[in-house]
Amino acid sequence: MVLALTAADVVDAETRKPGEQILTNEIISHAIKDPNLMAARSSYQLLSANPVDWLTHWIQNPNKDELRKAARVVPYVFLPEAKAYLLAETDSRSELAYQVLSNKKPTKKTGFRQVWVWQKDGLAAAVELLEKSRIAISLVVDDHDQALLADDSAAWRSWLRFSNAMALRDWPTEITTSSLIAAGELKYQDETLEITETAGMPQEWAALMPEAERSEQLVLKKMAEAGITTVPELGHEGPDGIPLDICWPKANVVIEVAELTPQDRNDLKSAGWTILAAEAEKLLEDLASAGVK
Repeated sequence: MVLALTAADVVDAETRKPGEQILTNEIISHAIKDPNLMAARSSYQLLSANPVDWLTHWIQNPNKDELRKAARVVPYVFLPEAKAYLLAETDSRSELAYQVLSNKKPTKKTGFRQVWVWQKDGLAAAVELLEKSRIAISLVVDDHDQALLADDSAAWRSWLRFSNAMALRDWPTEITTSSLIAAGELKYQDETLEITETAGMPQEWAALMPEAERSEQLVLKKMAEAGITTVPELGHEGPDGIPLDICWPKANVVIEVAELTPQDRNDLKSAGWTILAAEAEKLLEDLASAGVK
């Protein structure tokens, strides 16, 4: 799990200032009756907690399944004030949110996908109901020069707040910025986030997918399809508490998905760990050489 933590959050935690509400009582009352969204009321409420308090709670009671279901509910927050658009099958939700955010009139296309877009100041959210009653969301913040120079940082604070609330969300979720979309660096949802579909995967590998970050899922799928039988661990703590992405502790092998700091890299190597790059062309061969087959 990745949470954003700012200096203001630390100050608020020290003064015991509560976090801003994410889910209303009305939304919680609806969600708690849906088997796909049902969680303890405290799990819904935790989404609104100060990140420092959230981390403390996580250390004491790391209930990932409960928080994952609660995080699925977040898109409902945006629906009451959202406007409906129609998208074609290959259109991007994030691109639509970006167009609305940039005050650009979305290109008129013939489509059958209904997507709801909410926009306020420098933040936009595009929400879509998918098959199997799943809900997808794309959250986009304006990070262009003019927005960054503005005195009001409300949009950025909201973007971080909602990003934290959806940190464990296992339904299609895209959290990005306007500059990435404008530069064409955003991949379509179907190429990345829908990778959680596990049809044909060995059961032990499929069980890892909901727990993995989006970037980790691609690596896991690649290894599962290659027939690797030794299933890795996710989120393991290495020497000195170094958080590891995908690893085999008994073999002292880790795949570096999120970039390690130079210090962490040196500490792992000193402790006898083999560090492999997730994007390496010979990743499968490197794994075999390191004793993972």
